Amino acid sequence: MKIRCPQCEALHTFDAAKLPARAIQVKCKKCAHPFDIKVHLHGQRQQEPQEKEAPALFTQKSDNMQVDANNEAAVIKSLYEGIVRYVNQKKFREADGLRHQLMKIAPMALSEIFSTGEIIEQNKMMAMDPEKIKHWANLYDRLNPSETVAFYFALTDIEAKANIPVFKQGEFDDKLYFVQSGQLKLSYYDSELGRHFPYGDLNKGDVAGADAFFSFSCHTTTLTPVVDSQLSVLEKGVFNRLLFENATLESKLCNFVEENIKTGDLSSKKGLVRRAHKRHRVSLNGQVQMADPDGNRIIGREIANVKLVDVSAGGLCYMVQNLKMNKAEQHHKQWVNITIQYKKDHVFQEMKTLAQIVSLKFYPFEECAVHVRFKKPIDDKTVIEMAHYSELQG
Repeated sequence: MKIRCPQCEALHTFDAAKLPARAIQVKCKKCAHPFDIKVHLHGQRQQEPQEKEAPALFTQKSDNMQVDANNEAAVIKSLYEGIVRYVNQKKFREADGLRHQLMKIAPMALSEIFSTGEIIEQNKMMAMDPEKIKHWANLYDRLNPSETVAFYFALTDIEAKANIPVFKQGEFDDKLYFVQSGQLKLSYYDSELGRHFPYGDLNKGDVAGADAFFSFSCHTTTLTPVVDSQLSVLEKGVFNRLLFENATLESKLCNFVEENIKTGDLSSKKGLVRRAHKRHRVSLNGQVQMADPDGNRIIGREIANVKLVDVSAGGLCYMVQNLKMNKAEQHHKQWVNITIQYKKDHVFQEMKTLAQIVSLKFYPFEECAVHVRFKKPIDDKTVIEMAHYSELQG
C-alpha cells in the first residue's frame, strides 16, 4: 500500500497486512515530517473510488499533461461533468482534484473553472453540519466564506479513547485539536518531584496542542481523555496547503487560539518546581554554532550570525533567515554554542554559553524565531546588564 507524506507528498510503500489496527506515527524519509499512518490509510481508502470512477483521460497526474487542440472541448466537458458528479456524491476531495486538473489542462476555460469553483463551494457550505461548528462560532465568524469552507473540510474527526493519551509531554505532534464532545485533562510531569500535576480540564469547545502546532517544539503537557471523546484534528501539513489560497487564515486562527487556549496556572500548585525567568527585550548581535552536549563544536558546521530579540537567566530567542520548515527537526533539541556581544562603556563584551534549541517558530518571508534553553542558567545581573546596554545602543 502506498501512502503520501502530507508535508512534501513523497510516496512511501507499506505492507498493509503488517500494520496494527491502532494509529501509529511514522516519519517521512524525505522531509522527516511525522504523520499518523492510520489517518492517511483511511484517507487513501476514501480516494480509491476516484481512481475507478474518474474519466480514463485523466487518471494520469503529470504536470506536463497536454491536450490536443481538437480534443480540448471534449476534455473540458468530461472534466466538468466529472466534477459535478463528484459534487452530487459529496465527494468534494475528488471534485477538487478534477478541478485542479481542469485548471492545469485548460487554464483558459475560465467559465468552467469559475463555475465549478462556485458549485463546489456552494455544495460544501450546504454539507456543513451546524452542530459541528456552533461551538466554534467565535472562530468561524472571523472567516470569509472561502476560508470557512476550506477550514471546515480540512478537519479530520477522530475518537479519543478514555485514559489513552492523545499526546504526551516531550513528544512532537504538530496537530491542533478541537474538542467536539467528552472531557479531557491536561497534566504536567515534574521530573524533579517525580509527580504528575493536573494542569487544566478540556470540554466541548476547547482547543489543545497550540504550542507544538504554531511552533516546531515538543508538547509541554500531556492530554488524556477522561471519557471517550470526539475531536476534530487539523494537521499542520494540511493547514499549510490551505494558506496558499487563504493567506489571512493563519493570523485569524492564531488570534482565536490565543484567546481561547487553556493555559492553567502551574505556579500556583503547591510544591511544583517549574522555573520561569523574566525575559528582557534586547537587540543584540550574536553567533551560533552547532555543538554536542559537552559544548564541543561539530566540525563542518559554520558559525551563523544572528540577532537576539530577548534574553533571560534561563534562555534566549534569536532570529534566523532562510531556514526551511522541513529542516526544523534537524535543529530541534540540537545543542549550540552561543556568543552574545554587547557594548559596555564603549568596550565590547562577550558572553559565551551552551544551550539547547527547544522551539522554532516560523514567520512569513522565511524568518524563524529560535528559542533556546541554557544548559546552566546565567546570573540575573548579567541579563539585566545586557538588556540595559542594548537599550542604550538602540
